[in-house]
Amino acid sequence: MTIQRVRVLMQNWPGAPGYINLYETSAVVDHTPIRTFFNALVALIPTGLTITVPGSGDIINEGTGAIVGAWTVAAPAVVTGTSVASYAGGAGAVVDWLTSGVVAGRRPMGRTFLVPLGSNAMDGAGSLLSGTISTIQTAANAMIAAMGPTFLVWSRPFAGGPGGVPPARLGTVNPVTSARVPDLAAVLRSRRT
Repeated sequence: MTIQRVRVLMQNWPGAPGYINLYETSAVVDHTPIRTFFNALVALIPTGLTITVPGSGDIINEGTGAIVGAWTVAAPAVVTGTSVASYAGGAGAVVDWLTSGVVAGRRPMGRTFLVPLGSNAMDGAGSLLSGTISTIQTAANAMIAAMGPTFLVWSRPFAGGPGGVPPARLGTVNPVTSARVPDLAAVLRSRRT
């Protein structure tokens, strides 16, 4: 099976650019639900920070991780943050994308770091405000509902450990079934590209 990697680009903040990798089946031709997710969060995203959902990207072999082609769709409009609150460049929130599958004895889970967020998303003790959690959770639930089983968590292939323990395995995908927004301020030290 092949999957599409949607590499969302975050720009215009100290530490930028930032990337958020999302995965979907290779039949998806509309990224409006992804843009709608980020657009629902503009009041939490610092003013001037932009989020671009791409109109093109890589097609990946789920088993090997090899790039096997490219996809193109109509790119949605850029999302621009509106929070005028101060912010720390490496602090925000995280969304856990949950699945019902099992890979190597564990439930695969994807994560999206929403970093940075404005200080209007946090309370005085540095935790997320309950309204922030509710806003992000509602946006995540809406994206899952809009994308259905085309929204995936990709478990990358594993070459195996020393002596074959744990054993090597091919990559797999599992549809996202729900989301969780933990009540914690997520700190992002670096972004994998």
